[in-house]
Amino acid sequence: MKGLNMLFHMRRTMIFQVIAYLLFLSFIYFVLKINFLQSLFFIAFFIGLLIFTAGYYWRLKDGVLTKYIFFLQSEVIMVKDIKVIEAVARRKLGEVYFKIGKGLDENEYYFVLKEHKVSSFAGCKNSKGETIGRYLNKVHRIKLIETTQYRLFN
Repeated sequence: MKGLNMLFHMRRTMIFQVIAYLLFLSFIYFVLKINFLQSLFFIAFFIGLLIFTAGYYWRLKDGVLTKYIFFLQSEVIMVKDIKVIEAVARRKLGEVYFKIGKGLDENEYYFVLKEHKVSSFAGCKNSKGETIGRYLNKVHRIKLIETTQYRLFN
């Protein structure tokens, strides 16, 4: 896998976030009659969330996996040092879940190393739509363990 340079980002998530933010801003502006100056707080908050979403991504290059947050390098992992990938699906007790479409169940990935775990959002996908955990499992043959965590409250 020498020379391979691949990005895993949350662009699809950003599209849905923008639509949800615009709907929410329209609701508070037109329905709740909040004026423009009062809605500036919400606009600034949403812009911050969009910057975080755009700046959170993983880069895989030459066997090195690098995590970026707010466009700054946060974590560097050698792919050969990853022992196991845990795909975690979080569920609340007492709730019913319906799966629509072909999306995956997991909410988060944990890359288990010798000394610690590194987490990643499951929304980070490459240009082919593969999540980072599934890609590493398929291409680099790293063992993938699927788990479900049940919570009583948030």
